[in-house]
This record gives sequence, structure tokens and C-alpha cells, in this order.
Amino acid sequence: QKDSTGYYVELGKYPQTYVGATLNSTLESAYNGGTLQNGMTINTGETYTIGGNDDTKSTYQAYTYQSVTYVRMPAANPFSTAYQYSTGETISKTVAWFKVEPIKWNVLGYYTGSTYNKYTSTSYTNNISENLITISRLSLASNVQWDSTYNSASGANWLNSNIKYWLDNSFYPQALDGDNNPNVVARTYGYSNPSGTSYQPTDSYANTTSKVWLLSYTEAYSTYYSTDAERQAKSTDFTKANYGQVVSDGSLWWTRSAYTYSSTPNALYVGDDGNYNTFGVNMERYDVRPAIMINL
Repeated sequence: QKDSTGYYVELGKYPQTYVGATLNSTLESAYNGGTLQNGMTINTGETYTIGGNDDTKSTYQAYTYQSVTYVRMPAANPFSTAYQYSTGETISKTVAWFKVEPIKWNVLGYYTGSTYNKYTSTSYTNNISENLITISRLSLASNVQWDSTYNSASGANWLNSNIKYWLDNSFYPQALDGDNNPNVVARTYGYSNPSGTSYQPTDSYANTTSKVWLLSYTEAYSTYYSTDAERQAKSTDFTKANYGQVVSDGSLWWTRSAYTYSSTPNALYVGDDGNYNTFGVNMERYDVRPAIMINL
């Protein structure tokens, strides 16, 4: 599919949009302190967890009301009380309901075998050997540390990182139905040397295979994107209510590339303006834009 932003695929689902004050009150009344009424039902087995092994985890239960799925956040936790939902309402530290919606994945390009091709409407032929490289259009989560090893001189290793653990063990099964989803294809890729000191780390350190990952510095600033404007993203309401920081309404989102600076591990992130910067890996307020390879 294509819209004004570009080509995208809808796959999976995740809490995203705040429902607004009126519906929020209606849903909270139907929730009735956990004794559901007015037709609200609990979606047994459908939860969404924020936080990996190094974080204080928060798990949000899904409910159905009038054939639509929502999650309940007992108390929103904005990074700033000046932040607003997409409705224009201030994000207060009170109960908030969010609609669970299809995830839009922006198409970056596709691989024919090991050859990468920039995506255009005429170049992609839907051949089974051509796998779409995609990234979530919006930043879907925050309050997940890249890792907790900020005081470790050995550096931060993507392979064992907290954020990769969360992607593999929470986001992937909950948002994409895990290995039951035949459209998500495993990808083998490299990552940076965790003890390297380059401010612009390469992906030459080692290879790993997974079905969900973060873009690397090289991928974000060379392979898939050409301009700062292309890299800019916004956060979902759910992300902003989960401690995600925004600057000029723009998201700050992690890459998988880490390096060691002054004997402490840092990771690169994409700023609100699309340019890159780095921060200690134990930062909680930066966002997550997962990437996946899709074969339709």
C-alpha cells in the first residue's frame, strides 16, 4: 500500500492511539474496577509487556469493547507533564485506555538473494526470493533500556542486550504472533564491536539471526536512508504515555549500534531532527522502532 508517507505494509498489532477523554471514561466505567460490565470482555492470552530483563516490567492486558480491542494503562507516565496526546489533551498521570491497532511498516527496500534494492512500485515483483526490509512507521515503545551495563568497561553487546531480549521475547510474540506468523522472515545481519571506540561503528563485528531487530548506524545513515528528513519519526500516544521523550514532537529512537566512550558503553540513536547522537545504554526515555523482513 502507499500513502503520502510512502509504501507500507500492515502486519501485526500494538497499542497505539489514546481514545480521548469521553471514550476513556466509558471504558473505565465498563472495566468497573476489574469486574467487567456493559459487554466488556477480557482477551485471555493477549497482553503487551514493556521492559526487558533489566527493566521494571509493565504488562498491559487487552480487552474487547464493542468489537474493538483496547489496553488499560493504570497510570500514564509521561516524561514531561507538558506532553499531549494526539487528541490535543494533556497526558496526565491517570488511567488511560489505548486502541490496539494494525502496525504500519514503512518499506525501505528489498533483497533478491543477497542483493539489496531500493523499493519502487515497479521494481518489486512479489517474487518469493524478494524479502521486504521494513521499519515501524511510528516509534512503538519506550521505557526499555538498551542495556543496564552503563558502568561496565567491557561495553554493551547487542547480542546480549536488554533491548534485543525485549524485542525477541515480548514484542515479537505479542505484536506479531511469533513464529505463527509466516510473513515474518529471519534475517542474518552484523553488529558493532561492543568494545570498539568508533563514534560511527560498523556492522563488521559479528553476525546473528533474528526476526526482529533495530537498524544499525550504517543502515540508518547509508543503506536505507539518504536524508535526515527520511529518518524522522513520531511516537505513538502509548509510547509518550510510557515515558518516551519527544523533542519538537519528534521521536528519539535507538539503533543497535554501540561503542565504548571513556570506558562506558554508549549506543547511537536517531534524534528528532533525523541526525544521530549517542547516549549511555541505560537511558530509558528513548524509543524503539522495530525492523522486520516481510515476505508476502
